[in-house]
Amino acid sequence: MKLVLNLAPGLHRAVLAEALTFAKRCGLSREQALEILQAGPAYSKAMDIKGQKMLQENFEPEARLSQHLKDVRLILAAGERCDAKLPLSEVHRVLLESTQAASYGTSDNSAVIKAFEL
Repeated sequence: MKLVLNLAPGLHRAVLAEALTFAKRCGLSREQALEILQAGPAYSKAMDIKGQKMLQENFEPEARLSQHLKDVRLILAAGERCDAKLPLSEVHRVLLESTQAASYGTSDNSAVIKAFEL
């Protein structure tokens, strides 16, 4: 169950990072985008907890990116054992690995936003 509990918020963080980066690349305010996301059907608690960290690039660790990468690898291994299809977790692993390779492994897991800027 711990892996199931780690899967959803991890993907929520990655989706938030992608959405905020997409907003920025479209010339929109990331701050305003976060406010609108928080007020609408896309809302996730990850937005409250990690949104400002992403906007401010404050990657002071609360939960390290490398630790979550370890969990995602465990999720994928468990999925393989029980024949569960986890394509989003596969993509998430790649995002986390590229972020870790860019020296953000000891940073907060909100640093996943950097994967969209590399």
